[in-house]
Amino acid sequence: MLFEVVTKGNPAGISGAEFEDRFRRALRYMKDLHEKGAIVHAWVRVGGFGATNIFEVDSHAELLDYLNGSPMVPYVEYTVTPVVDGTRFGGLPPGAPADQAA
Repeated sequence: MLFEVVTKGNPAGISGAEFEDRFRRALRYMKDLHEKGAIVHAWVRVGGFGATNIFEVDSHAELLDYLNGSPMVPYVEYTVTPVVDGTRFGGLPPGAPADQAA
């Protein structure tokens, strides 16, 4: 199962030192998830606090466990969208103009 997970930070109510500590631990945590294959794509949004990641997991519960395991969980919002590999639609995403075909 593939999921797009967009994080938006909300570090209100946390000291600068605690934020830095949690952020460092969260980066290591996300790197570990990437290395074990749970995160298959990762992007950091420029000019803001947040990221977009594509998770590949076996279940909703597994995804929830990963998200809740982040040291930043009290200070981020998640938007989760199920996604599917576009090649299942003949190589084009649904609704793409036919002239984009390879």
